[in-house]
Amino acid sequence: DYSGGVGLALHFFRYLDPPGVTSVYLGGGASFDLAVFSLIRPQEDRGSDSRDSIVGGGLNLDLVVGYEFLRASSLHFFTQVELNVPTYVIHAESDAGTVDTYLPGAIAQVGVIF
Repeated sequence: DYSGGVGLALHFFRYLDPPGVTSVYLGGGASFDLAVFSLIRPQEDRGSDSRDSIVGGGLNLDLVVGYEFLRASSLHFFTQVELNVPTYVIHAESDAGTVDTYLPGAIAQVGVIF
């Protein structure tokens, strides 16, 4: 089972109307992500915990399209869609099992910049 993950990203944006109060932006970049998986241990190997955690990860290439508005105020609002394309296949194993998977993704965000 996928238990969660953490990442660190760096993106660069090109605003289509840089001086405007609102603007669409396009961008891209990369992120380093780690994914945590939980495996159920065989019945005979279970001690106090029936699950085993393993970690895998690598570098993702990211594409971003967004819209920023109210840029003249001290609070800027944005909405964006991000596509994440991994440059790797996760292969992680333990005594409880193996995970071989490819995890592309997409994120839709609404946020505030202050």
